[in-house]
Amino acid sequence: MSQCTGVASNFGGPVLQKPVVVKHGISKYFSPRLFSSREARPDVIISCGFRSESHVIKMKRAFKSRPFIVHLQRPRVSGYDLVFVSNHDWTNEFDDLPQYERMVGVPHRLRAEEILLRRENARRLYNPQGRKIASVFVGGSNGAYVYDDRAISGIQDAVRTLADGDWQVLVSTSRRSDDETLRRLREMESPTVTVWDRCEPNPYIDYVAAADAFLITKDFSDNAMRGASDRPTGIFLGSVSCSRR
Repeated sequence: MSQCTGVASNFGGPVLQKPVVVKHGISKYFSPRLFSSREARPDVIISCGFRSESHVIKMKRAFKSRPFIVHLQRPRVSGYDLVFVSNHDWTNEFDDLPQYERMVGVPHRLRAEEILLRRENARRLYNPQGRKIASVFVGGSNGAYVYDDRAISGIQDAVRTLADGDWQVLVSTSRRSDDETLRRLREMESPTVTVWDRCEPNPYIDYVAAADAFLITKDFSDNAMRGASDRPTGIFLGSVSCSRR
């Protein structure tokens, strides 16, 4: 959702968010509809994530193909007017598709002004001892990388090295991170290592705001470069290797 809102905010008009939440069991039959054809027709629909794809295609058909629909990753279905695909997901088959565009990194909603406003409170919250803060952002398996035991052990070693080197370490996972990755990361929790448990609201923006430096897993490295460039005082420490498929 943050990618979509980040792009949409640059159009200058009102942005209506429609999160796709998957329901299971009997509850899915009582979930409210994501959209109605009686709603005002949107000019542009921007989506990201495979769960949104079928809904967006249905919305376009319901509005007689009028909305211009854009997807911000490699889609599993056809029908989009414009698709942006990150380098790590790009394949040669896309070279001949005029509606496909290759991009370095991914869009985001971070703004330097917001980060600076949040920095003092974020540092006070996560760093009461006044240590240097390293924010570690962990991704998950995708078409290019796999999170096997070697990859996760490498992340653990990197985090422990930082913690032993007088850093306060904040670790956050992504939507692709599986349960085993989170479990292994939480094994390192200590007074100097904080791992987001996925139960509390996502602290990603505050982790960016609080950081003096960033350490990013390889599959997440595009985001790392972007985050460091948006933070006036941020330093990109490096990336941790993941196993290639």
